Amino acid sequence: MWVALVYAPNSCYTQVKELHEVPDVYITDYGWKFDNKQYKIGESRRCEWGCRYGPITVIESTNIKDLNTLVHASREATSTPQPY
Repeated sequence: MWVALVYAPNSCYTQVKELHEVPDVYITDYGWKFDNKQYKIGESRRCEWGCRYGPITVIESTNIKDLNTLVHASREATSTPQPY
């Protein structure tokens, strides 16, 4: 089952949702796609200007390596934004 780590409504926390619950996120042959940008499975989306909305990453929930990535992506996403 595909799941996405997304920002919670208050943006201080994150949530895990089934992919069908996250608008505008698609699985492709190369990974996942959001906002016309392509990412690898488990790769975190970097927003310009430290935005805190939408998906952070997408993983396969049965893959333990992906679950570990999810934990780290969640911590990084809720820390103070860094300039890119």
